[in-house]
Amino acid sequence: MNIRIIGTVVGMCFLIFGLLSLILSVAGLQFSYMAFLDAPGKGFGLIARLVMMFSGVLITAIARTDWDAERAELEADLEVE
Repeated sequence: MNIRIIGTVVGMCFLIFGLLSLILSVAGLQFSYMAFLDAPGKGFGLIARLVMMFSGVLITAIARTDWDAERAELEADLEVE
């Protein structure tokens, strides 16, 4: 399996589970396997869910970037100057 596909799936899972967990916590519910996030306090749980969502977006963006095309574009820009 391609590393780009794995990165995209992992990033999207982080994003989806973080978002669903945040929505459920607003309604007073929670996923049982993510209950440990609220053990230190509600504020910590909120920050952990937000970090989970943003890291999912970041992982997905990094996984979907075509680094060869970016490098070629950068080299072409440097040659023009």
